[in-house]
Amino acid sequence: MAIFQLPLLLLNRFTPGRDRRDSIAYGDSPLMTYDEFPSKLGTAPLVIFWHGGSWKNGQKERYRFVGHTLQKMGVHAFVVDYPKYPQQVFPGFLDDAVLAIKHIISQYPQRKVVLMGHSAGGHTALMVALKDMAQVNAVVAFSAPCTIREKYWRPVFGDTIRNGQHDPRNFADSSPTSLSTLLIHGTFDATVSVNDSVSLDKKLRASKRDSQLMKLKFVDHLLILPLAMLGALPRAHKRLKQFLLV
Repeated sequence: MAIFQLPLLLLNRFTPGRDRRDSIAYGDSPLMTYDEFPSKLGTAPLVIFWHGGSWKNGQKERYRFVGHTLQKMGVHAFVVDYPKYPQQVFPGFLDDAVLAIKHIISQYPQRKVVLMGHSAGGHTALMVALKDMAQVNAVVAFSAPCTIREKYWRPVFGDTIRNGQHDPRNFADSSPTSLSTLLIHGTFDATVSVNDSVSLDKKLRASKRDSQLMKLKFVDHLLILPLAMLGALPRAHKRLKQFLLV
């Protein structure tokens, strides 16, 4: 286990949970499962979360604190796992995400649907939402990349790096006009530049889309998610809750 995952284990241990249904399958791979954090309110929005990990690492069990926190906010939450590289490559990540969304929506039709993710998971959430999946109403992306370095990421992304099919900014103009977007990024992020979120927000706004950008001062790539989710960044926590429940 990587040392940076230790804080996630502690967060899960000390984040009180309510109901949770573990490892519900949405596909054939053993990794194509999600944990469900139900709401007692039958009209609660569905919030579907993908974790980060450079498309290579991570597992949903490390992010149960996200599901429990969303549940307390009053939404019906899902924390999704998915096959990583080398078992899967882009755009297969998006195909897997669509399978998860369709499976969840089929269980709970006629609900508001919000996609949410951190880092690589934020990229997946953005790409699926912006590429016109009609059932999606909103998307929240924490520290999501738009710029992919070919030297490092070519095995995962292949020729899509050169043709731009990996970049959420290239889908701003054709994204659903009804989609609302919330981009949250730390100014101390040394892994994914805050400029990626800034430029995507500008593209969406220029295309007359509903986009909100929160730049969090002195916050880095790894801590932004737990700090915002658990209330250590009150302004971000409040904005997120308002956005999800509108």
